[in-house]
Amino acid sequence: MSEKITKKTKSPNYTLILIILWIFVALGALAQDAAVALMKERAINWRWARIDIFNWAMWILITPIVVRLFRKLPLSWNQPGKEIPKVIGLIFLMATIHMLLFVGYLDLFWWFDTGERFPTKNLYWFLCPQTFTTNFLVLSVIIGITLAFENYLLHQNLKLKSSQLETQLAEARITALRNQLNPHFLFNTLNAINTLILKKDNANAEKMLNRLSLLLRETLDSEHEQWVTFEEEIRFTKLFLDIYELRFSDRLKIKYEIDENTLNCKVPNFLLQPVVENSMVHGISKMTKQGFVQLKATHENHRLRIEVSDNGPGMTTEHVKEGLGLKNTRERIEEMCEDVVLEYGNRPEGGFLVVIELPCNNGND
Repeated sequence: MSEKITKKTKSPNYTLILIILWIFVALGALAQDAAVALMKERAINWRWARIDIFNWAMWILITPIVVRLFRKLPLSWNQPGKEIPKVIGLIFLMATIHMLLFVGYLDLFWWFDTGERFPTKNLYWFLCPQTFTTNFLVLSVIIGITLAFENYLLHQNLKLKSSQLETQLAEARITALRNQLNPHFLFNTLNAINTLILKKDNANAEKMLNRLSLLLRETLDSEHEQWVTFEEEIRFTKLFLDIYELRFSDRLKIKYEIDENTLNCKVPNFLLQPVVENSMVHGISKMTKQGFVQLKATHENHRLRIEVSDNGPGMTTEHVKEGLGLKNTRERIEEMCEDVVLEYGNRPEGGFLVVIELPCNNGND
């Protein structure tokens, strides 16, 4: 649905690293054999040296294939009992292929070099089991190193993603604070309070001033958390909508249909504010008749479904560019959550509807 992180730790070139590693190991082994031969004042056995070179060459070719196959395995280590057999099966398969290639080459090479077949007893009763066992151990080490690299990269990516999410949260907090403190919103709210005082409607003036104070305090004092419970998000959003409801008086009705099972769901902080702000600015504020904004939340199959609807004018054309508020909301939830949905459009009965679906993670699901 979206990129998991905007920037990922660059994966190393496994193939190049492993080829270089095996070349160094092969050169080291051959140098060791040559040194031993010189120390014992005997000639280098080039027949076995060529056999060793073929063996190292096979490792250079097979190892990158093993790494690529391992990285493509659909592994989920939450169920190791199902995943470990896959890894063992891959190791068994590649160890067998390497063994068959090696003993086949050895038998053929021996025939061309000496005119005789390699002793069958030594080939099948000694070299095959020994080669397979060595291959199995070497491949296990290779996959272990690959898994260590993958876990390291995953850890680095998670750290990077966490850092990015913290930055996005800070930006969201600033954006939300700016929206609540922008001159237009603040002016209209203070002007509405002044009007209520002039009308001697001190009760509603006090309510609006109290809501504004609580709203600003919630924004300024809220902790630097990426996630809050849906109950906390509803409480913050209700303060915001209460101010509009008092401002518009009989022209606006706020409706809430909140399933109690949704209250403990974790949601991104400041999730609803841009959505309800969109309804107020582009919907209710353009109406002369009575309007309503409805906030509905349901819980089903471990998912939270949020619907924000109004009876405003809705979209004026079929193709409307996604507004900044909805665009930012979409990007945030897709970055912070897996398997999320954000849809919007005109309601059949008139008005506008925004639907958000995301997993309900509350520690019990």
